[in-house]
Amino acid sequence: MKKIFTLILLAGMALNAAAQVDDGFYRIQNVSTGRYIVMYDPYVFVNKGTATVRLDALQTITSWNTVRSHMGSVWYIEGKGDLKYDLFCQHSSLGANSGGFYPSIFYNDGTYRFYGEYSGWAKYLYDVDDEDTGEGYVDVSGSKVNWNFIPIGGDNYIGIEPETKAEGYYWATFMSGFPFKLGSGMKAYYVNSVDDHGFAWTEMGSEIPAKVPVLLRLNGSSPSDNRITVMKNSSAGAPSGNKLYGVWYSSDLGGRHEDYNVECESNNRVLGEHDGHLAFVKGSGLIEHNRAYLTVSNDADSNIIESTSGITNIQSVEKTEAEKSVYTLTGQKVPEGTTPRRGIYIKDGKKVVIK
Repeated sequence: MKKIFTLILLAGMALNAAAQVDDGFYRIQNVSTGRYIVMYDPYVFVNKGTATVRLDALQTITSWNTVRSHMGSVWYIEGKGDLKYDLFCQHSSLGANSGGFYPSIFYNDGTYRFYGEYSGWAKYLYDVDDEDTGEGYVDVSGSKVNWNFIPIGGDNYIGIEPETKAEGYYWATFMSGFPFKLGSGMKAYYVNSVDDHGFAWTEMGSEIPAKVPVLLRLNGSSPSDNRITVMKNSSAGAPSGNKLYGVWYSSDLGGRHEDYNVECESNNRVLGEHDGHLAFVKGSGLIEHNRAYLTVSNDADSNIIESTSGITNIQSVEKTEAEKSVYTLTGQKVPEGTTPRRGIYIKDGKKVVIK
């Protein structure tokens, strides 16, 4: 009998060990609703004295087309010991935002449940229907308590949604709370200078540091074409003098949320195109989550055009010829007797704007 009991005990220990959630990147999906947890803002309220917890800044979303390119759906799970975990997302974590609400995660008949506990009370996390949005949010009461932790990778990918198409490519700005590596064929740039008429960029490597807003040249029109790989750590350093500003959250859900939105104000420019050229342009409404923008003076052009590609190629032109000729930014000479179309050119060794 003692031997049988020991075997049962060892089998139970093995099951619990196999069911633990390993450190890594996941999306978290409710078993009953199929909705994914997405962090829409960092407002998490915990009152330890009254056992009051508000986690409804964590929305739950059904649409895979939304989730696949939303960094608020990407969670890094890290064990904290004693079966407790922290859940990192965007630029912070559930534990940091809540003052230490580290949930315990345990296996339950093929799925998981997780809860936070303090002395004398515990709160499970549920998916609750939101009548206003038709989706849901995370709360500490309800009936939908079982969750799946789905590792990032394969069909559960992270892809970048394009913002615009210009110069024959799709483009997007992007900022991640985690370091990430670009998919094959993609390129990243940071903006090293900007004035009232144009901006200049510098190409980066394939690994992008955390919390650095960048401009991305993409492979295609769908996020599935533009996959990235998130990492917990990277040796890539943040570039010096980056003029891009990033946005973490963008939500018009209202009501239960703090306001962490960034508006398209008169001196902000968001990514777009102008006459087929890549540009930062005047926008309206909220700037999207995990995007980037430029800030310019109140007298700046409505369209801030990329203005440095190929300028270094002009250096080999003799000064006497440059003084009487006009060149494109790619170094091509505009035929004499023709009127250049609108854009930025090199004349007399200086940039000029033709409107």
